[in-house]
Amino acid sequence: MTITGKTIENNSSRWKKILCLIMLFLYCSAISRPLNMPMLGSLSNLLQFAVVIVMIPDLFREVKKIKDNPKCLILVPVGLIVLIVAQSILWDSNLLPFIRKSLGITMNDANFDSVTDMVKNHPVIMGTMVCVHGPIIEEILYRYTAFGILFKKSRFLAYLVSALLFGLQHVIDAAVWGGDPIQFLNMPGYIIAGFVFAFFYSKSKSLAVSILIHMIGNSIGMLVMFASLH
Repeated sequence: MTITGKTIENNSSRWKKILCLIMLFLYCSAISRPLNMPMLGSLSNLLQFAVVIVMIPDLFREVKKIKDNPKCLILVPVGLIVLIVAQSILWDSNLLPFIRKSLGITMNDANFDSVTDMVKNHPVIMGTMVCVHGPIIEEILYRYTAFGILFKKSRFLAYLVSALLFGLQHVIDAAVWGGDPIQFLNMPGYIIAGFVFAFFYSKSKSLAVSILIHMIGNSIGMLVMFASLH
């Protein structure tokens, strides 16, 4: 179920690509932490919103692809099911606990815990960030930018690099800058999600599809989190 005659590629202007690549580095590396530069972190947060704003025309083009081929919307629930089964059920609920038990490791998910704390203190802001802003900026950076630019050169590298960067971003603060390398055990779950988003972006040829899967997946996670807190 693909759009005939169209391929995955980033057709943004050069300055937009450069802006997204800069944002990709800042977003994925969390470099402000080891540099001890809070202002750089604040600038990175502001730049995220700037990226989303300047990419609005590109996002509209991606939505238009769905209008040209509305049948590709069926990939949204299919992708969501694949995401839940592969990441939540297979990895988070079965393989990861088995690995922890085999290695005798007791650990948490630092990224999940930080989100939980923010949800407790600022539920509306965090809900918006996790369910709306996060999926949009991450799909722009990891799928549209990293995956899209690499796709024409090497599909294998496009999948591998975009998924690895996506996974690294979710653990780097605790695993690398926080000095807790055990957190790398949580990385495969995010890598799996990165592969799922990239696959359904590739199949649908529309970034809007991967954004929807990402949004709904995060929203389900937030609902489960809210339920566990009350």
